[in-house]
Amino acid sequence: MKSTIALQNSKNSLLNNLFSKAFQKTLKPRPKLTGSEWSDQYRFVAPGTSPEPGRWRTSRVPYMKEPLDMATSHSVEKVVIMAASQVAKSELLMNVMGYYMDQEPSSIMMVQPTVENAEAFSKERIDPTIQATPVLKEKMSAAPSEDKGRSRKSSSTIRMKHFTGGYLAMVGSNSPSGLASRPIRVLLCDEIDRFGSTQEGDPLKLAVQRTTNFTNKKIVFVSTPTTEQRADGPTIYEEFMKSDQRGFFVTCPHCGKQFEMVWGNVHWSNDEQGYLDENSIRMECPHCNQKVRGNGKPDPYLLESGVWVPKNPEARTIGYHLTSLCSPWVELRDLVEEWVDANHKKDKKGLQEFINLKLGEPWHEDEADLNLWEKLAQRREFYPEAGLPKEILMLTCGVDVQQNRLEATVFGWGADFESWGVCHRVFFGDTKQNEVWSQLDVLLIENFHLQDGRELRIACTLVDSGDGSMTDTVYQYTKAREKSRVF
Repeated sequence: MKSTIALQNSKNSLLNNLFSKAFQKTLKPRPKLTGSEWSDQYRFVAPGTSPEPGRWRTSRVPYMKEPLDMATSHSVEKVVIMAASQVAKSELLMNVMGYYMDQEPSSIMMVQPTVENAEAFSKERIDPTIQATPVLKEKMSAAPSEDKGRSRKSSSTIRMKHFTGGYLAMVGSNSPSGLASRPIRVLLCDEIDRFGSTQEGDPLKLAVQRTTNFTNKKIVFVSTPTTEQRADGPTIYEEFMKSDQRGFFVTCPHCGKQFEMVWGNVHWSNDEQGYLDENSIRMECPHCNQKVRGNGKPDPYLLESGVWVPKNPEARTIGYHLTSLCSPWVELRDLVEEWVDANHKKDKKGLQEFINLKLGEPWHEDEADLNLWEKLAQRREFYPEAGLPKEILMLTCGVDVQQNRLEATVFGWGADFESWGVCHRVFFGDTKQNEVWSQLDVLLIENFHLQDGRELRIACTLVDSGDGSMTDTVYQYTKAREKSRVF
């Protein structure tokens, strides 16, 4: 009897001890973490979703620390991120999502361009992240089943993830019913430049409307830009321009001044054959013109020195512009080669892709230059019949040398470098023989009559000697005529 009572007392004591520990654990205040602190402490990047799987390290992408903290701060309601590719913008969304699932369980909605995009993102990014991150895996109400994505114990599906204290809804911008069906505290919108308009209106506005009832709402817009404006949907550029427009400024190791990492600070040279000299590719400090980055990936110390500086500090919305110049995975030589190649081929599409995907900037095209030849035609000025325009003060001539001809163009010049095309003459013949050059002599001593009665001769002539086979011939011709200002 005594042993039975002793055993029962021991069991009761054990249960009381376990209950006490559980009770204390429940009542123990959770440490208040920022978004970057939570990510560094708890987040794991799933294999197959990133070139660097394993524990998340904000120090690897220092420019992400502030956006992560602002996207999880109680004092900030809305964050806009206009970003290039390969800067970890998807990982930022995953970190923000994980933070609110673990630290502040809430109703979360992530909007992708289409329902198909939402399902693919859920299966390829969210599910692996949850499975790789223990604190998130523990929060889920049930492990996902292979049976059409449904859980064994709850209503969780590919597009609806239930976790302790909240849920994550995956929605496509082309599904108005999904956008308008539930109240949402945390709204995450990805690639909004690919959102299309619906019969109910702008999907971005419909999604934001779902957060109205929450005083502690959080809205995060992330996208690679396309154009400044679109007739059929929103653009990240429009949202960014409403924000405080923060740029990433790093510190020059030579002069100590800060400058923004922008394409205008990237320089290179060509070799003697006119081809890109890869070794010359560099980023310079605009203050001291010293080299701060070579043709490879950026040095970690340069990124670690970076700070975000607002250009429109009066705005309430926090906005960030992320360029692939900041990416620790992108080599500068690759960017320059892509830029040079697109310009050399006059590849408009390739140039737009570079501006959007690599620089994270919108493509701007002036509609006034597109097929509106009438406007140019309307600006035509007709020459007076009595002679050349009286505003002409001087005449010059430029001569191009080919194997079988000379082509000479005469220009008139007036005040403020205003110019007029006077004439273009082609003299056919073997340019190694004197006959064709004698025809040019006639032009160079010709008198040109002006509207006001004046006569002008060509004041200066420049002859192209770039063709190696004709250089000596050109020199012989110009040397004898230097006193007439033929060079």
